[in-house]
Amino acid sequence: MSSKPVFMNIVDDLLIEWRGLSYSPVQKYNIPYEGCIIPEESSRDFPLRMIVQQGRPPKDVTDKLVRSTRDCEIGDGVFCATHTRDPIVWKAWIADFPLDGVPTDKPVRVWYQFVRRKRSVWPWFMFPELLVCFHVVGPLMEWLLSLRNIFLLHSGAVEKDGKAVLLPGRGGVFKTSHIIALLQQGWKFLSDDLVILKDNKFWPTPFHVTFFDYFYRYCPDERLTKARMFKSFMHLRKNAPLKVPIGNPASPAVVNLMRRKHKNGPIEISDGFVTDDTLRVLKASDVLEKLNFNDLEELRGRMFLNLDQHLGTDIWQQYWLKYEAAVSNALRGLPLRVVELNPKQFNISQIDYLRTQ
Repeated sequence: MSSKPVFMNIVDDLLIEWRGLSYSPVQKYNIPYEGCIIPEESSRDFPLRMIVQQGRPPKDVTDKLVRSTRDCEIGDGVFCATHTRDPIVWKAWIADFPLDGVPTDKPVRVWYQFVRRKRSVWPWFMFPELLVCFHVVGPLMEWLLSLRNIFLLHSGAVEKDGKAVLLPGRGGVFKTSHIIALLQQGWKFLSDDLVILKDNKFWPTPFHVTFFDYFYRYCPDERLTKARMFKSFMHLRKNAPLKVPIGNPASPAVVNLMRRKHKNGPIEISDGFVTDDTLRVLKASDVLEKLNFNDLEELRGRMFLNLDQHLGTDIWQQYWLKYEAAVSNALRGLPLRVVELNPKQFNISQIDYLRTQ
């Protein structure tokens, strides 16, 4: 394990400090653009902080826990969940979580411990912290950022001359390949999956980029085979400098809503403006991506469900009310193009149907 902490800065509002890491791609997310870097030390002041470390928490934390359901325990500002991704079993503890929705001076503390793990299960034995990222750090990060009216929108995004073009849509509409094609036309990368919305601007997202860098270099058609999947994870180990051109924070200019068409035929296009109906579609897509029925078995769903029962509140609903206000304020009235295409007919060299201004 590494004894040196790894720091990750999220748009100058949240500092995530990783302690005692085993080898992990978390250490490779070094994207050198203003406002989102990995500082060498934590001497700066951040409104929000999170400390993540491997191992069990101290006794004063575990003593507060009372069993809530079969796999969850909850207490005064403390939450614990057991995760199973057969045959991997691991536990996560969270302390000093701002239950009332008001940030405090205390950092949110996270511990994790692998109870059972087989080396034959790839890729988790190589990158165990990926599980922690997906199921613990990600949900906590989104909730903490929302306390400062910063949200993650499920959308691809590119930037040029201070203007951002968004490509929201569910998985399977080749957002990544569309983003790669736009980069080849001189645009710069903001996101291919989750883009940060802060102060009515969209900011480059400091995760997923190493995976995107692999697609950008080697397979712009985005079609994953087992061999490509293995190579994409090994690309994380190389720690090579990113070739992806990173954009600056940008105001949204155009929205291209990507939809999947299951029948063959030409691409269908309709133009308009972002309305309440459009915003409801964007929210529904985000809800399905962030909390579908499968996620109720993961930390995000179980944590919010147990906290709501414990507090008699609806934390998840509070999150979405603030999300709706922020996204509506940023996107309402913008030019909109709805693109319906069959992914089987997708051609990366022909994307002139996208609206960029």
